[in-house]
Amino acid sequence: MRDLGYALDRTLDCRSIARIMTGPRAGQTYPSLSTGIKEADTGRSAFHVDARRDTKFRMLQELRFDVGLYTVLKGAILDL
Repeated sequence: MRDLGYALDRTLDCRSIARIMTGPRAGQTYPSLSTGIKEADTGRSAFHVDARRDTKFRMLQELRFDVGLYTVLKGAILDL
């Protein structure tokens, strides 16, 4: 994300318990974590109404929605 000009906004961390809804593991739960994404240079949320909407933003959206970015952080799954 840094190469695209974005950074995680860890002040927006939100821990929760997610539940698998379908498939063989339906009903099982796991700890999850969501956080914010901000423009590295301005500090503005990447999704603010006045945030830039350039090629790098579209690449960020492609990574988030088409590729999917996941990692385990302090025992929780972080989904960007």
